[in-house]
Amino acid sequence: MFNSVLAIDKIGSYIKKSGNRFIIQNKDLKEEYSADKISQLLFLTSAAISSEAIRLAVEKNIDIVYLDWRGNPFARTYRPILGGTTLTRRKQLEAYFSPKGAYLVQKFVEGKTKSQDNYLKSLAKDHKENIQLQSLVKRKLNHLTKIDGKIDDIREKLLGIEGSMAAIYFKGLGLLTGFKQRNPEADDPFNVCLNYGYGMLYSEVERACVLAGLDPYLGFFHTDRYGKPSMVLDVVELFRVAVVDRAIVTLFNRGEMDKNDFDMRGDRTLAQGGRKKIVSAVLGRLNTQIEYRNKKLSLKDIVLAQTREIAGFLLEHQRDFKPFIYK
Repeated sequence: MFNSVLAIDKIGSYIKKSGNRFIIQNKDLKEEYSADKISQLLFLTSAAISSEAIRLAVEKNIDIVYLDWRGNPFARTYRPILGGTTLTRRKQLEAYFSPKGAYLVQKFVEGKTKSQDNYLKSLAKDHKENIQLQSLVKRKLNHLTKIDGKIDDIREKLLGIEGSMAAIYFKGLGLLTGFKQRNPEADDPFNVCLNYGYGMLYSEVERACVLAGLDPYLGFFHTDRYGKPSMVLDVVELFRVAVVDRAIVTLFNRGEMDKNDFDMRGDRTLAQGGRKKIVSAVLGRLNTQIEYRNKKLSLKDIVLAQTREIAGFLLEHQRDFKPFIYK
């Protein structure tokens, strides 16, 4: 168990209920966990769960998430009544065609690019011997300034700004980790690990969106497409650096990932040991406390706070939205 997340990572495991406890059985062992100490059941591989165990999880507001081999969530279990979401989702739809939506899009890009810039500069301070990295962070960056217009009119310009920063950012990460370029379809170790970590982050952000009353599929920056949770993807942009990128860069810089952590059959994928390392590292980052709005909060709580602040902005409970920027 990683903090309050119970990760099911052994093929053939079976989870059942006994009183207020979850029982995990497989051919190797039997484990018991109190439901009061768990916030999420995370299925990383093929396993089964009884209906009574699901009922216990729902009663205790325990999130159940199922990840595929890439780390992407393909299903989750929620209480059927979410409550309090109708007005928020109406306002969310209206905002897409108003200045509010264009404002949010720019804030998402601002938060992402400034976080990337800050992290790259932080890495440069820790690796002063890397002359190429020092030169890279001294380049003048085209930071975002206010752009007038509707979302569909300004998206291309924002994508250009985002892409320029991403090129510099991932070149910097490559100087430290040896990977060539960011490509979600690539099968090199670094991209595979990033993909798995981002999948875990998507799951956390989707949960936060639902709890905040937002429609996960009604985004602003990311375009609508069947089955694509565009609102989730919008908010994910704010936390890629702080939660996933830092976790994966640290693992590679410390030499903690090796060839045994990858399954070399067909497309390169994470083996069980590799998955455990990524899950532990990403959950560790989510539970890391940093200063936010003059308080000490975990990154997991900040994700939820940001989605609630977006909802508050849409409902006009607050005048603006300040994106999370990793420093």
